[in-house]
Amino acid sequence: MSVWIEVAGGDGAWKDKLLQHKETKRGLRAPAATRYQHLLEVIEPGDLLLTYLTLHRTTTREWRSAIVGISEITSRMTQVSHTLKIETGRDTELVHSIKFSEFKSIPELSENFRKAIGFCMQRYIVGISEADFRILAAIYPENESLLRSEGFL
Repeated sequence: MSVWIEVAGGDGAWKDKLLQHKETKRGLRAPAATRYQHLLEVIEPGDLLLTYLTLHRTTTREWRSAIVGISEITSRMTQVSHTLKIETGRDTELVHSIKFSEFKSIPELSENFRKAIGFCMQRYIVGISEADFRILAAIYPENESLLRSEGFL
């Protein structure tokens, strides 16, 4: 199992994952460009996806510059027209959003994670270690409890 952080702008990137109808549910989407294809083709069913919303176009205040939820990847990448798609399931909103300012300087996070958050929070998707995921989950005990009860930890 791998853990990924999707970096997106706007509330819809998370809210649309919570929709129940497959036709309108967002999952993980990207333009059908080579750079996105190389990023998405390594994502496998069973992987975990954290959704990080940037400040740009995010209107829900507590979601700005924060990890807001977690999903399980349920499909491999497919291309439909000019869009790359990966389906998600078990989309679960965190009890407390985890702000960038709360995790950027945690000393226990790996050097690779530190390098990634230094510039990758402007990228589309970032792979992180399972150990770093556990550290992020433990920032708020309520989140850690939720992730355990839902089988993510």
